[in-house]
Amino acid sequence: ILGPQGVGKGTFANKLMGSFFGKGLHYAHIVNPEHLVGTFNGLVATSVLIVLDECLFPGNHTHASVLKSLLHDEQKVLRQLFKDAVMVPCYDHVIVLSNDAFAFRMEKDGRSGAGAEIAPAHTSKCLLQAKRTVRARRAILMRQIAQAE
Repeated sequence: ILGPQGVGKGTFANKLMGSFFGKGLHYAHIVNPEHLVGTFNGLVATSVLIVLDECLFPGNHTHASVLKSLLHDEQKVLRQLFKDAVMVPCYDHVIVLSNDAFAFRMEKDGRSGAGAEIAPAHTSKCLLQAKRTVRARRAILMRQIAQAE
């Protein structure tokens, strides 16, 4: 998601997506690239949604390769302090928030994502629509769960 500072990209991620996926359990909002590409990555161990908030450098090949593996690999290596590294299933979906049009490195034939740009004039309208969408999807999911029981 591309947009100028203060447009509400972080608010969208934390208030809407974070509450939908459960902050701290299946949702990780990362502002420091070391939490993703560093030696220990326990923060993203159980994540289903990872929001990378202004934390990737497009010229860094390590950032690019870690992002690519999160998007394409079926398993990821989990490294926690004082524990052996283990392979865990990778169900990650990634949202990149940035003010920079070149937030991360994509290959010419890349098939890993889509982008959205938010203009300041449409911020509140976009957030309202996103909130409605999340509520509708949550209601559908709850109905499906109830029917399955």
